[in-house]
Amino acid sequence: MKPSQSAAALAAGIFVLVFFQGTANAQFGFAQLPQDDFTWHWGDFERSSGFEDFASSGTDGRFRCELTGRLRPGSRMSRPDVREMETELRSSLEFVRSVANAMYILDQQRELDWATLVCKTPEPTEVSAEEKLERETKARERALRDLERRRARREREEGGTP
Repeated sequence: MKPSQSAAALAAGIFVLVFFQGTANAQFGFAQLPQDDFTWHWGDFERSSGFEDFASSGTDGRFRCELTGRLRPGSRMSRPDVREMETELRSSLEFVRSVANAMYILDQQRELDWATLVCKTPEPTEVSAEEKLERETKARERALRDLERRRARREREEGGTP
């Protein structure tokens, strides 16, 4: 198999894994994510210095996650294959599971040098008293407008005019 064919086969495998994993979910349920912030590593993460070859970010549950990684020097994946993988991961509804599956495949195929997934729960933003009062005022005004529209509609319906 030519290197371009094997890279295409790898990209197709990742595509199938990312987009058709829903059938397994229906049978086995959803994976449990950790309760707190977490970091997962694949490959030789002790050598995880230097520039990364790929990066992707996404959300899963209440977590905001960032993936970075580097391919082995002899990797058969082309730059378009890497961009496609990044896009597929970014668009996945189950980002963490998709990343874990893709990194496992890359690691098993000896394509991955290292990868790190960092997932954190975003800090809730504090709302000042002024902003809170402004939001409550706007909500009250919206509720009053909706109430007035319902009254007008009810009067039109009762009065027989469309």
